[in-house]
Amino acid sequence: MPLNAKEIDLILAQSGNPELARSQWEGFQAPVDFSAQPGSAAFLSLFGNSRPFMNWIARRPDLIQPLLSSSILFQKKPLLELTAEWHTFLTSSQGNDDFKQTLRHFRHREMMRLMIRELAQLGDYESIGQEIANLAQVTQEAALSHALAQTKKIHGTPQLARQHLECGFSVVGLGKLGGEDLNFSSDIDVLFLYDSDSGQCPSGASLHEFANQLFQLSMDLLQKRTEDGFVFRVDTDLRPEGKSGTLSNSLDAVEDYYENWGANWERAALLKARPVAGTRHTALDFLKRVFPFVYRQTLDTSVLTELKEMKNKINQDQKKRLKQTFNVKLGEGGIREIEFFVAIFQLLYGGKQPALRPTQTLRALQALGERGIITLEDAAHLRTAYIFLRRIENRLQILDDQQTHQLPAEPKELLALARRMNCPSVDEFQDQLQQTRKIVSDHFQHLNLT
Repeated sequence: MPLNAKEIDLILAQSGNPELARSQWEGFQAPVDFSAQPGSAAFLSLFGNSRPFMNWIARRPDLIQPLLSSSILFQKKPLLELTAEWHTFLTSSQGNDDFKQTLRHFRHREMMRLMIRELAQLGDYESIGQEIANLAQVTQEAALSHALAQTKKIHGTPQLARQHLECGFSVVGLGKLGGEDLNFSSDIDVLFLYDSDSGQCPSGASLHEFANQLFQLSMDLLQKRTEDGFVFRVDTDLRPEGKSGTLSNSLDAVEDYYENWGANWERAALLKARPVAGTRHTALDFLKRVFPFVYRQTLDTSVLTELKEMKNKINQDQKKRLKQTFNVKLGEGGIREIEFFVAIFQLLYGGKQPALRPTQTLRALQALGERGIITLEDAAHLRTAYIFLRRIENRLQILDDQQTHQLPAEPKELLALARRMNCPSVDEFQDQLQQTRKIVSDHFQHLNLT
C-alpha cells in the first residue's frame, strides 16, 4: 500500500527515538518516492533506530531503490544467492580499482537490508543470524581470494613437496560465525590453516611465511577502517596459544597442539568449527583430525566444573566493573551462560550421540531436549530466553554499528531500547529481562550430572 505523509509521520513517531527519526527524515536527500514503493514502511523502520545508515546512504544512494521496489526485504537470501550477488556487484564496480571500498559498499548494502528485516520483524531470529553469517562468509571468501592473488604475485604459487601439489589455505569459522548465528556488529572468530610445512614458494619463502602474509592481508581487507568503515573485525585469539601463537598453523602443527596441550575451553570453542573460506578439503581434514579431541568417547565430568568456574569468574569480574548496567552477553543470566550450558552437554555426550553436534546453539539446544538430555520444557524456556537476549544484543548494536553488549545507563537511551524491543515502558522491559535472567541463571547454576 502506498504511504501518505500522515502514515510516514506515524511510523517515525513509533521509532525507538522519534526525535532522531524526525531529524534523520528531514536530512534525507536520496531521490526516492516513498509513497509508491512496497518496502517503504519497512525501510522507514531504520529512522531513529540506526545512526550510521544515513552515512551509508549518503555515499551510495543508488543502493536504496532495490531495497524498496522488490520483495528483497521480505525473503531470506541463501548463501549461494548472496555469493552470486557479490560477483555481480564486483563486476559492476570494475571501474573502481579500490577493492576495499567495493567490499565495504557491498557489506553496507546487505547490512542495511538485514537491519530492516530485523527491525521491521520481516524474518525470524534464526534466519537473520544466519544471513549475517552468510555475509561474513562471502566477504571472507572474497578477501581471501583477493589476498591470495596478491600474495602469489610476490611469491609465486606455493607448492607442497609431495607430488608438487599447490598448498591449500583455509579459514575455519568458530564462535557465532561457526554457529551461523552472528549479530550485527560481531567479531568473526576464525582459525587460519594451511596444508603442510613441507614445501616452499618459487620466491624461496616457506609455506608458513606465505600463509602468514596471505592471512594478514585478508584480515586487513576486512577490518582496516577506511572512510567507508570496515567489513568485519577478525578475531584470531582462539588459535593455538592465543595471542602469543603464530597467526596460522599447518594441519600437523595444529593437530599436535590439541593432542598435547588442548584445554576444555578449547574443546568448547571447536564445537562450532566449520569451513567458511578457502580450500575446503584443508578445513575438512582439520575437522577430522581434531574430532577425537573435541568429542571423547568416555564421560569426562571435569568439563562441567571447569566451564562453570570459568563463567563464575566472568560474573565476578562483571560485578567489579564500574559500569553498573547489565552486560547482555557476559552478565549473570546472560547469553554466555546459555552457550556454556549447551556446550557442557555437547562435550559430555556428543562423542557417542552425533545428533548433539549442531554448531548452532538453538539447534543444539533442541537436540538436547529431543534426546532426553534435558527436558523439552527446559529446552523451550532456554530457547525463548536466548532469542530475547540476542534480540536485545542486536538492537544495541544496530544503533551505532558498534560491538556493545551493555545496557544503556541514560534513561532516555534505555527507553529507546525498550521501544525497539516493542515494550511500551522501561519497567515492562526490565521486568521481562529480570525474569529471563532468572531462568537462565537458575538453569546454569543448578546444572549437575547426578
